[in-house]
Amino acid sequence: MHQVLFEIPTPWGTVPIFGYGFMLFLSFAAGTWLAARRARAVGVNPEHMWDIATYCFVGGVVGARLLSMIIDPVPGDLWQQLYHFIEIWKGGMVFYGGLLGGLIAYALAWIRIVRPNRLNTLKIADIVAPSLALGVFFGRLGCLLNGCCYGGYADPQQLRPGLEFPSNSPPQREMVARGYQTGFGFLLSDDEGRTVAQIEHGSAAEAAGLQVGDKIVRVGEDPCSSAGELYRLLANWPQGKALTLEIERNENLDLRTLKLTFQPPSSLPVHPTQLYNAIDGLLLFLLLSAYYPFHKVDGQVLALFLICYPINRFLMESLRMDNPLTWSGLTMSQNISIITFVAGVALMFWLGMKSLKAPSAK
Repeated sequence: MHQVLFEIPTPWGTVPIFGYGFMLFLSFAAGTWLAARRARAVGVNPEHMWDIATYCFVGGVVGARLLSMIIDPVPGDLWQQLYHFIEIWKGGMVFYGGLLGGLIAYALAWIRIVRPNRLNTLKIADIVAPSLALGVFFGRLGCLLNGCCYGGYADPQQLRPGLEFPSNSPPQREMVARGYQTGFGFLLSDDEGRTVAQIEHGSAAEAAGLQVGDKIVRVGEDPCSSAGELYRLLANWPQGKALTLEIERNENLDLRTLKLTFQPPSSLPVHPTQLYNAIDGLLLFLLLSAYYPFHKVDGQVLALFLICYPINRFLMESLRMDNPLTWSGLTMSQNISIITFVAGVALMFWLGMKSLKAPSAK
């Protein structure tokens, strides 16, 4: 996990380059460049592909972000929701939402570009299909850097190695919410909320000298006079950073103030579903690229993508821990995977019948 790849110095301060946003840019640039080359080989103006890709990329980002916020809503008023929506560089995108958003954006591109230039939609879809798979590859690497789209607990006795994410990262917070581990190596009392009630044996907090009964009065440089303030400060503590606490300890009626610094625990090992999906995307890209020269009817490469991608996505969802189940007992993406798979099979069958009726058509 490496959310910020590097920082660019400017006269107004440094500008962080987020790993997820950078991978999103790579997926667009590399995918469109390859699609443009493929278009030139079949007599389609490459500039049209760049124009269409821009429409679809913007629509895809909007759609992917919207579906993510529907599946995993966050609290806040309208302005907070809007600000959260535009933070795409921090992750929170669903591929199927991007696919739907891209299709809607293509409708506009069809009016502005495709129809005036008499382009074939299915031919364009075949040109783009391998690039979509390549986008999955880069996108999932971005998820790995960002710490999202993580898998469930990976028993070290069954899978070596699982991935461990930094303290206070989304996977670690999910493990804490499910009761699999403590967030910082200790638990607080239910009554007062700032008093340490339990310390995890063998944790860094125990090694640093934290004791049951200690009252936390400061986190880092910020004082906390209530349980609410303490929870807020701990929830916003930077991921992977050593935690500094100022505590009050009563020893034989002598109230002492101590400062302790220790490294909070990382997440328990989880399935590296981001890597699984990235490898799948790369393999699917190679498969579609190899199949492209041999397809007989426009649309068959797209149909193969619609058949293959949902199979892996459906299986990966069963390993993930971040997507809630719906009324059907499946996740939203699993439900969409079934629909997409059926649509791909139907499209391939229809195109196959079309190929039999007109074997020379292309």
